[in-house]
Amino acid sequence: MAMYGENLPDGLVLPEIEGAGNDYSFMEKMLDDNFQPLPISIVIPVYNRIEMLRRTIAMLTHQSYPLHLLEIIIADEPTTALDVVIQDQ
Repeated sequence: MAMYGENLPDGLVLPEIEGAGNDYSFMEKMLDDNFQPLPISIVIPVYNRIEMLRRTIAMLTHQSYPLHLLEIIIADEPTTALDVVIQDQ
């Protein structure tokens, strides 16, 4: 398995890796004072995947993006998956 930056053509250099995992706080330094995050919509297609849907919603709600700007749309085929998740909440 090649490491980051190995086996590159001569003269090509990759920048240092910044941030780790889901940490993009280093990018906040690049924003000006007038920056306002935009509302976003996330569409999750589902068909009989109750546990995956639960984990996905949990991961989305634990992001650093402001929750009031997130719209989560669940596109559910006629299954019981969405009914179970809604009842659990």
